[in-house]
Amino acid sequence: MQRPRSRVLALAMAVTLTGAACGQEKGPQAVVETTTATTTTTTTTTTAPPPPPPAETTTTPPTTTAAPAKVTPGEFRTRVELTVAGPDGEPAQLFGASTVAVSESGIIAIGTDDGGIYMFSSNGELRANDDTIHDGKRVAALAFIGDTDRLISGAGDGTINLWPAPTAATTLSPPVQSTAIGSTELTAIASSKQGGWIAIAGINGQVGVTRFGESGPGTVQPGFQIEGWATSLAFSDSADGPPTLAIGTSDGAVMTADPSSADAPTVLAQPIAEPISSLTYVDNSSSILAGGSTTPLMVDAKTGDERPTVDAPERGTAGGSAVSAVAAWQPAGSNVTRVATASSDAASDATVDPIFNVRLWTTDGAEPGLPTRFTEEVTGLAFLPNGDGLVIVNDQGAVVRFIE
Repeated sequence: MQRPRSRVLALAMAVTLTGAACGQEKGPQAVVETTTATTTTTTTTTTAPPPPPPAETTTTPPTTTAAPAKVTPGEFRTRVELTVAGPDGEPAQLFGASTVAVSESGIIAIGTDDGGIYMFSSNGELRANDDTIHDGKRVAALAFIGDTDRLISGAGDGTINLWPAPTAATTLSPPVQSTAIGSTELTAIASSKQGGWIAIAGINGQVGVTRFGESGPGTVQPGFQIEGWATSLAFSDSADGPPTLAIGTSDGAVMTADPSSADAPTVLAQPIAEPISSLTYVDNSSSILAGGSTTPLMVDAKTGDERPTVDAPERGTAGGSAVSAVAAWQPAGSNVTRVATASSDAASDATVDPIFNVRLWTTDGAEPGLPTRFTEEVTGLAFLPNGDGLVIVNDQGAVVRFIE
């Protein structure tokens, strides 16, 4: 990856984005009368009351713990192309797709190299779009705010835009906030599911942080200055405490940081000198999965100890496989994560074009599913909320591959 030209202006991040036993009684008396011709004899007998019913007993079933939800790699099945209207009004491919994000409700947002932002339903319906707001500059990153359908975008024009949730209109409503933060190119954005944290990174090596409140994002504060620049950001999603920010860098490092502190990030691993393409938390945020030129790499989120990953070609070989994108999905109650990785599998013959594979696997080491293949490098991956589909984007378009 060629390092973009350095910028002299730092992020100007002072910006507002803003029974029961029965009691026994005397039983009733039965009178038996016998009559003869000469005498009358009356005999009185006492009948014992019926025995009380047995006391009811309650049986408590043994306490059982539900088994964790079973997660398998799955297999790719049907597909839905995400298209836009072409010049003749017919469906056309969404060329130049550079990044993708999916909301908790299933809204798919895609950014493009020419500054466009498009929102789709998972069935392929185009919900809204805008191809003017970023002045033709590449959309580098997208993130939905927490569990809402409100979107944040960052692009090469140095602006951050907060978009409203899509409506019935086909044109995306104007941003509710749009702010230039200087001349630096934005490289990554992340939003936490808990706590309302937002992190924004620029090509100048700064990572700014803010929190999203009822009135919108607050003031973005300069958070960390790192070597190189942040290529990917991700927040942990653990109920045990505040979220932790994971940072992948252009120098091949995987770092973690406390977004509420100005302390320098901790370097967990730096296995390669090439950029980290993307990263995400897995296994209840206990580990971080990162993609790069010789990975996937999976490390313990606290110690940095490396964990084994799937034994697949994209792990990196002398031939030069590279992972361009990663994504993860973990259902509630499971200790295992379904993972997708996009890789370029280098051919031994240099005259043969590489094949770009997307594979499904799980963090428990199960046999991975069969890959789906592309002729262009994959630039982004994102699972649908229930894990039954994967959105895949690259320069030639965007597609949802459903999973069984």
